[in-house]
Order: sequence, then structure tokens, then C-alpha cells
Amino acid sequence: MGWAVDARESKLTPVLSPDGHQVWMVDSDRFAIAHRMASPFELAGEFQFSPDGRYVYAASPQGWIVKFDLWSFSVVATARIGLGVPNLAVSGDGSWVMATGAETPALSLLDASLRLVRSYDVRAADGKQTSRIATLHVAPARKSFFVALKDSPEIWEISYDRNAEPIYEGLVHDYRMGEAIPKPGFLGVKRTILDESLEDIFFFVDGRHALGRARSNVAGSSQLHVINLDIRRRISLVALPGLASPGSAVSFAQAGTAMLAIPDRQAGLVNVVEVKSWKFLKTIETVARGIVLRSHENADHLWIASRQVAPDHAGLILIDKKTLAVVAPVSELQYPLMRIAFTRDGQRVLASQQDITAPWMVYQTRTLVELGRVPMDASPEGVR
Repeated sequence: MGWAVDARESKLTPVLSPDGHQVWMVDSDRFAIAHRMASPFELAGEFQFSPDGRYVYAASPQGWIVKFDLWSFSVVATARIGLGVPNLAVSGDGSWVMATGAETPALSLLDASLRLVRSYDVRAADGKQTSRIATLHVAPARKSFFVALKDSPEIWEISYDRNAEPIYEGLVHDYRMGEAIPKPGFLGVKRTILDESLEDIFFFVDGRHALGRARSNVAGSSQLHVINLDIRRRISLVALPGLASPGSAVSFAQAGTAMLAIPDRQAGLVNVVEVKSWKFLKTIETVARGIVLRSHENADHLWIASRQVAPDHAGLILIDKKTLAVVAPVSELQYPLMRIAFTRDGQRVLASQQDITAPWMVYQTRTLVELGRVPMDASPEGVR
């Protein structure tokens, strides 16, 4: 249901209904739900998008993947890969979907129509130990998927470039000396063997580096390993206070310098690291707890939703990317925030409150002005 509207031109943002059985298209121009698309399966987790924004992929607790066409507002494909909510990643050209079921040592490569192309048995380099998947990531500039293993100290790179160079196992210099037998680079597994298993891993968009928290941390601090994925080894260590969550980090530029904002979600801290030198710059303290950090390349601020609101704070926190200073909340909220979602162009933000009867707020990211509120039956989930 909904009015006639072209999703390519209007500011429509897909969100998941509270019961997980519908995808709602929220129109931030009209401050209303433009369309409600029924899903054949209950959905959960975060959406993954095709590069042009036309298609959205969602996952179900029963292991189903559902592909929606946001231009025709319809379901166009489904596939089941196993049990549990799948982790998903969509290739930079929109031709491939990588998926893994929760708590299973298996990896599935599907085409854009969700037809199975290849299955990977996820095992350590010695072929003996199976491993679950910690996280999936896509690096469009590199035409690769990255897979971090949970039970083995490894990161896999799987290239979807048909002209990918052959893969040589062992030390990087082996192939230059003719010491190894190559494997096909296209859809093959290139392993990076780590010093130890890492948790909560962040992959940079260019695919050159990964940053993960070591399991062997000193109480009250986090040791982050910087992995160079070209030479396939650790190149630096970054010590941060608290329990840093690099997997929830946000990258941004400050006067042309690449930065990384890494939250400590429970303590309400945001640690800032300068990427080129891997130098820890500062800790930004907030009064919030249970924070969710989000931003957009076209936004001037880091947006933080607090799920545990302090008595003297409204629950929405902004950090200026230029000064790294906390700015005042843009409006007073009655309830803690649950989700922050940017429109595709980054010009607007949708924010939902914890109370299911509360409307979504719509803000302009440049002026920080609240433009309006979207009345809803309940607070949508699964938005990134």
C-alpha cells in the first residue's frame, strides 16, 4: 500500500517493521510510511544494499535471505543457506552475495538472483579444525570479500575479479622465487595467518587494512592489531582505554587526514585514531551508555544514539568531525534512542526512540534542524 512515488528520486529509507514481517519505506519528505512490503519470512538484523541502492537484502532467523526491489516495492528472490540469521555482504558490482549462517562453519557464494554458485568448507590452514565466521566484509575497490574466522587466527580474502592474480600459499615472497604451486585467484581463498584470533574486526573500505581487538587484553584496556592485507601480516599495535569495539567504528576525514572513531559502547567513550600513523589521538567522553555510533561521508558530525539515557541528557549526541568536540543535542527526547539511519545521500537522518509508540524524528544533517516526525505503529528495527 502507498501512494505513487519514484524511489529513485524521493528520500525513501527502508526500515524493518517491529514484528519483522514487513519492510517499511519511510518518506522523509512527507514524514510518512510510503509503502509496506510484506516478507515471506520473519526478518532480523541489518540490511545490505546493492551498489545502486535499488535492491536490499535481508535475513531471517530461519536462515532465509530475501531480496527486495525498492523501485517496484516487491520481493524478487529468496534463498535458504542454513539455520540462524545469516551474515551477508554484497559485492561492489552487485553480482555476488556472500553469506554464512550463524554458528556454522560454512560459507556460501550466491549470484545476484540468490542462486548458489559455490560453497566453502571453513577450516583452518592445516585442514583439521573447522571454524565459525566472525564477520564478513566487502572491499569494492579491491573486488574482494573478506572473511574473519572466529575459531582460527585467520582472515580470508575471496576475490570476485575474474582477472585476479593466482594465489600462492605460504610466505608472500614464495611466488617471486617460484617456490609454490599457484591456485586460481578468481573465487579462491587467500589466507592471512594472524598471531592470534581477533574479535570485533573493522575492515577499511579500500581493503588494504583491518583492525581487530585481541582476545588477550589487559583489564581496562584494549590491544588492537593493525593487519596489512597486502603483505598479510600485522604492522602495528594500538592500545586504547576501555573495551574498544573496532567492528562498530566509523571512518572519516579531518582536513584531509583519515581518522577512525572507535566506540566503547558500554562506557560511552569514543576513541579517535589517526590512520596513517596508527596513533591514538584522544578519548571523547559522553554521558551516555550503550551507545551506537553512526555517520555518513556527507555528514559533518558523528551521530551517537544512547540506549541508556543519563538524567541530564536527551540521548542523542553529536561530535563535530573537525573539532572532535561534543555538541548539544539537536532536540529533547522523551525516550532513549534505538536506531539512527541516514538517507542514501546523507542529507537527512532518521532516529527512532525506544518506546514503540514514539515517532521517528527526521533531522537535516547540515543544519541539525529537526524537519519533522514520522508517526508509526512501532519503532522499526534492523536499520543501519
